[in-house]
Amino acid sequence: MGVIVAMTSSWKVSLVVLACLPILFFGGVARTKLRAGFSHKTKKAFESAGQLASECVNAMRTVASLGREETFISKYQVSVEQASGTVLNGVASSLGFAFSELFCKAPLFFALF
Repeated sequence: MGVIVAMTSSWKVSLVVLACLPILFFGGVARTKLRAGFSHKTKKAFESAGQLASECVNAMRTVASLGREETFISKYQVSVEQASGTVLNGVASSLGFAFSELFCKAPLFFALF
């Protein structure tokens, strides 16, 4: 219905907008796949950090009797730093998406109105 109204009011502008729709669609699909990949990596990284902490707490007496606290603390710090890196990648991806929306879709909107 909206396409019919757009065609009747300004057919030239609506043709330009219709030509841009596939670009916007495939950009959205690519963004969705990137976000899914980032969230999967982040989930795995935090899962391994939590698993290590859980094992240490469950075997606290054994770890303490062997004097291996520092070893497990350093392993946990490494796994948390890896998880933080994946979170930062997701933030960078989101900022990139925000700027692409700002510089791609906003000018199209202002050109139409």
